Amino acid sequence: MPLYEFFCRDCNKYFEVLAAISKRDETHICAICGNKNIKRVMGKTKKITSKAEIFDYLTNPEAYSHLQNDNDADILLNMTKLAADSVGENIGEELKELAEEEKEREK
Repeated sequence: MPLYEFFCRDCNKYFEVLAAISKRDETHICAICGNKNIKRVMGKTKKITSKAEIFDYLTNPEAYSHLQNDNDADILLNMTKLAADSVGENIGEELKELAEEEKEREK
């Protein structure tokens, strides 16, 4: 079921409604103030990728063809970033610090 976004003209707040496509134009009430003075607005969209599709992508050598670097720590960091980006995650500062430490140790 799609998630629709609405704007309430009375309380000036946005809210979302999970509804069947056939019911998207039915009058909804504001989830915040309960009034019906609302307007459907364009919400965000995102492609949902299955875990199988992510695994297939990450195990495909072509996904890493652009990672041409002689430094093992850089390759590991770039591959981890690519994998994290594929599932919409932030790898965080801790991993970056570990990669920098490894670079220093390799010198």
